[in-house]
Amino acid sequence: MNTAGVGKLIWDNERIPQSARSPGPGLRHLIPVNHENFFFKHYGLTQPDLSRYLAAALSAGGDYADLYFEYLSSTSLMVDESMVKSASQGISAGCGVRVVSGERTGYAYTDDLSPE
Repeated sequence: MNTAGVGKLIWDNERIPQSARSPGPGLRHLIPVNHENFFFKHYGLTQPDLSRYLAAALSAGGDYADLYFEYLSSTSLMVDESMVKSASQGISAGCGVRVVSGERTGYAYTDDLSPE
């Protein structure tokens, strides 16, 4: 996400047609979410937080920076001879940052989504 000279932040999913955002007939097990607000609502992030993170990423002279938020929910069942042997469920969430400076690119990732 490049903020240099841009008054409005553009989210990647704004470029995705609405029809591509909805689960199709074979994906009924997916839970639809409002992608634009998910991390704001669940983790207390705000627009000023994102601007601050991007400014920090560019503060050492980077030309471009973007943030990547990830949320993954998983469920696993192990079945042997028609009996459930084990079950597990987990959630993985985090944020990655990419900074480009000339020909160099740096990446970092955290699973701590607290605003500070």
